[in-house]
Amino acid sequence: MWKSRYLWLTLSALAWAQPWRLTTQVVRVIDGDTVVVRLSDGDQTVRLDSIDAPERKQPGGEESRRALAGYLPAGGSVKITRLGRDRYGRILGQLYRPDGANVNSLLVRNGQAWVYTKYCRDFSYWTPLQMRARQQRLGVWAAPDPVPPWKFRHPPR
Repeated sequence: MWKSRYLWLTLSALAWAQPWRLTTQVVRVIDGDTVVVRLSDGDQTVRLDSIDAPERKQPGGEESRRALAGYLPAGGSVKITRLGRDRYGRILGQLYRPDGANVNSLLVRNGQAWVYTKYCRDFSYWTPLQMRARQQRLGVWAAPDPVPPWKFRHPPR
């Protein structure tokens, strides 16, 4: 009896921990790395995984938000691969346009976001995208000394 309960608990935990994928509708873009989507249980905030876009008051912040809104217009379709939740309860995910393009990587590739080194899941994938954008001086990399968002949010005292 205890073996079947243990097996059930283990399988339940594994199923909960697995990423899920779904296609839904974009409600609005909040900033360069956060969107609100419509789910069956209401609107949910999704934080784009592995990247960090400039803050809205930071140089490049509004451009990053506009870029994300261009990739994912309000009312448009988006596919989400959910990878968990962050400490604020937001869904962490990779977002895909209807044509299959990974929006998270488009933002990094075009210099609209940094690889979020603290929370990056796969440096071998993300780092070359950022290096290419930096070499081509795209987006935030056009500035002489761009400040990553995590340093902008918490400047040294």
